[in-house]
Amino acid sequence: MSRTAFRHSISTLPFVILLLSLLSVAFPGQAQTTENSHLRVKPVQVLDSGTVAFTGLIPHDWTATGGIVWQDFCVTYGYNIAWSAQSPDGSRGVAFLPGLGWSSEPRYNCTQPALPDLQAVFLFHAQRLTANPQVLAYRPRGDLVGAAVPMIVPALGIEAPGMRLQTIVDAGEMLVGYQAADGRDMRAVMLGAGLFSRSDISFDTGGLLPEQPPQVFLTGGTEWGFLAWAPAGELDFAAADAIRRSFAPDAAWARAIADHRAVIDRGNQQTAANIAAINADAAREINGIINATHESSSVSQDLIQRESIETIRGVETYLDGSGSTVQLDNTYSSAWKLDDGSYVLTNDTMFNPQVNLGMGGQQLTVAP
Repeated sequence: MSRTAFRHSISTLPFVILLLSLLSVAFPGQAQTTENSHLRVKPVQVLDSGTVAFTGLIPHDWTATGGIVWQDFCVTYGYNIAWSAQSPDGSRGVAFLPGLGWSSEPRYNCTQPALPDLQAVFLFHAQRLTANPQVLAYRPRGDLVGAAVPMIVPALGIEAPGMRLQTIVDAGEMLVGYQAADGRDMRAVMLGAGLFSRSDISFDTGGLLPEQPPQVFLTGGTEWGFLAWAPAGELDFAAADAIRRSFAPDAAWARAIADHRAVIDRGNQQTAANIAAINADAAREINGIINATHESSSVSQDLIQRESIETIRGVETYLDGSGSTVQLDNTYSSAWKLDDGSYVLTNDTMFNPQVNLGMGGQQLTVAP
């Protein structure tokens, strides 16, 4: 495989696959949503130079910052994400982890260090939170890529005299502990996936020249991941997952990004074909989301397509009382729209917004 192919192979997972996967198993020290808890959220947009890239939901009193950024010379396609949302005191929050990329050849204006595996990637991100993160738990997440991980990719490997190249796809989740600036004991959970290539080159001169030590080259990269943090014992995985799954790409933006990526991929069609084969099922699911608002030609098609998307994303479509619809997390048994325009997701059958929150509201009904 050429070095050009290496460079183009570092971004292999569909660009919203991590938004579509499900978190299901609790980590130690993780708070659980009780049947009487509720989550109050408001709509938010992630922008790309003033254009809506994603829409989603965050807790009603949180503040979001950032968006899509360009001129990132470390990733294949040149764009990345720098977005987060947090509570007023900063003790709780969520963020999309930016994609990373590194190569055996220096990249112009790129200082990203090479990372050997996914756990090293998570530690790299964790060190942006704190200088001394403590790994509390890790587990593989093969569901993100549709296969057991780590998964060797034969099409991106070489076995030859003096050289061995192995490429793997990996996906996982890590829970870390750290201390906040005020000394508070904190927890953060990270979710992500990536491609990792290692080249081992040995030199055998037959004694004609001085021996040279073997060399190792690392090439790889990750797509966007997800991060949630909270004080120890207060990390609510169900709520964090509901926030993450609420995000969906704007159809027009997604099409523009797909066109942008296609232009770059044309120079490396074989690698692109291998990549597409690895994640064909996920790509079809994503295309269903992107095309949902464009390709439905009848009411029956709309309903079938909507239900398919709901299953993929783990959401339910509700009538919001104003003649339009809203998609909210389906792990909560009921949803309300409050008088200030925010939404409440709850499993409490006795929930009353006037009693619980001192504000009027309307319980939403599931769209037919």
